[in-house]
Amino acid sequence: MSRILIGRYRLDRLIGGGGMGEVWQAHDGVLGRTVAIKIIRRHLADDPNVRARLRVEAQLAGSLHHPGIVEVYDYGEDEQDGHSVPFIVMPLIDGAPLSALLAERGTVSTGETMAIVAEIAAALGAAHDAGIVHRDLKPGNILVTPADRVMLVDFGIAHSPGGEPLTQTGALIGTADYLSPEQAAGRSATFASDLYSLGVVAHVCLAGSAPFHRDSDIATALAHIQDEPPGLPDTTPPEAVALVLGLLAKDPADRPSSAAAVVDAARALATSVPRPPGASAASAVPVAVTDRPETHDDTSPGQTSVLLTSDPSRPTGGSLIAAEHSRVPRRLVVLSSALIVLVAVALGWLLVRDDAVVAPDLDGTTQTVATARLKSLGLSVRVDKVDVAGHEAGEVVGQDPKPGEEIASGSTVSIQVASGRVDIPVDDLLGASYETAAARLEELGLRPARVDAPSSAPAGTVSDVAPSTTAKIGGTVTLTVAATAAPVTQSDSTSSKDQKAPTKPKKDKKKGKK
Repeated sequence: MSRILIGRYRLDRLIGGGGMGEVWQAHDGVLGRTVAIKIIRRHLADDPNVRARLRVEAQLAGSLHHPGIVEVYDYGEDEQDGHSVPFIVMPLIDGAPLSALLAERGTVSTGETMAIVAEIAAALGAAHDAGIVHRDLKPGNILVTPADRVMLVDFGIAHSPGGEPLTQTGALIGTADYLSPEQAAGRSATFASDLYSLGVVAHVCLAGSAPFHRDSDIATALAHIQDEPPGLPDTTPPEAVALVLGLLAKDPADRPSSAAAVVDAARALATSVPRPPGASAASAVPVAVTDRPETHDDTSPGQTSVLLTSDPSRPTGGSLIAAEHSRVPRRLVVLSSALIVLVAVALGWLLVRDDAVVAPDLDGTTQTVATARLKSLGLSVRVDKVDVAGHEAGEVVGQDPKPGEEIASGSTVSIQVASGRVDIPVDDLLGASYETAAARLEELGLRPARVDAPSSAPAGTVSDVAPSTTAKIGGTVTLTVAATAAPVTQSDSTSSKDQKAPTKPKKDKKKGKK
C-alpha cells in the first residue's frame, strides 16, 4: 500500500536520495498532479540544523518566481513513529543535472557553456534582486532539460538579510571546488560570490575539470584564495576567456558588477543549451537532491560539501551538509580554524583563520565605497586627505596596509583620499616663461590667468604666483608676468643726465662742420 503524507501526497516511486533525505515521485491528491517530494531521513528529522535547512529552502525558493528557478509548491511535516518529518513539494521536471551531462561528455562547447552561464546568471539575478545569495552554485544544482531550459535548484544553504542563519558566526559552508575566495577565507558570501561560483562552473564546462581542485578540501580552499586559474582550451574565444576570468577575479570588486551584466556578455556568445543525457518523462530527475554526487571528473573523488567552522566541538553527526556518493562515500568535513592554521603552516601556505582579513584593493574607489567595503570586512577606517593632481575629490589614491596584505580583523586601514585641491609648484613657476608656467598649471588641472606688470625680473617671465599654496582643481591661478624694466629713481635720473652731457659737444662739432 502506498504511503500518503498528511493525507494528500501519495508516494509512488523512489527516484533519488542522499545523506540527507529521499526524493519521491508522488501524486498530489488535491490538485491531481505529479510532483517531486523531498523528505528528510527520519533519523535526521530531529536535527534542528537539518530542519532549518529544509525550511530555508522552502521559504527562499518559494518566494522566487522565475523560469530559471525550480518552484517550491508546498512545505509540510508528516508524523512517522512519533517523529515529525519535514518535506517539501516541487514539480517533477524532465531533465538531468549538469554534473551528469559533464560526466557523459567531459566538456561543453563554448556556445553551450555561454548559454548555460546566461540562463543561470538570469536566475541568480532574480534571486539577488530579492536579496538572496545562493551560496552553493555547482553543476549538481543546475538542471538541464530537453526543452532547452537551464534551471537553478537547491536553496538549502541560501541566505537573505534578516533570515535565520544556518551556521554560527565565522562558519563557512558550501562545496569546496566552487567556493569563492571570500567564503574560503571565512567571510560572508555576497552576490559577487555567486558570480565567482558561476565562473568556476563555466571553467569546468570548458576545460573538463575544476580549476582549483586539490588533494584535500583545505588545499582546495587555499587555492581559491591564492592561486590563479589554469588556462582554458586554445579554442576558447578571447571574449569567453575574458568573461570567465572576470568572474574568477579574487577581489569581488573586480568581478562583473551584477548578474545582469553577465547575462548580456554571455548571451552575445551563446548558441544553444546542450541536450541532457537520457532525459525522458519516465526518468525525470529528482531536482531536490542537493547532495547528488558531482561526477564531472571520474578520476577524482566525488565533490565534497565542506563546513569550516571556528567551533572544534561541533558534532559531525546529523550535520546539514551530510552527503554520500554512489560509488565513493562522500564525507562531511568539519574542521576548526586552528586546524586550518596548522595545515597552512605545515604546507608553508597562506594562513587562513577566522580573525584574518586580506586587505582589499581600494585604489580608484570613492571614500564612501572604500569605507563600506572595509567595514563589511570588520575593519576600522582612518581617512587622510591629501592634495594631489589627477584625481577627483573623494577618490582613494593610496592605502596602508597595501592590497593583498593579511591583517587581523578589527584592524585600522588608512586610506589617502584626494582633497580636490593641488599643491602649486611656485618654485617651478617663478622665472619661467608664461607659456611654460601655464602649461605646468594645466597639467595639474588648474587654469592659468595672465597679468602683466612692471618688474625687475626679465621681461616675459613669471614674477609672482597667486595663490601660492594650494588651489581647488579647476580653479584659476594668476601668473604675474614682467612687462618692462623697473622704473628709475631720482638719483638714477641725475646720474643719467650727467652721463648724457658729452653729447652737446657732438652737436657743436656738427655745427662746426657746417
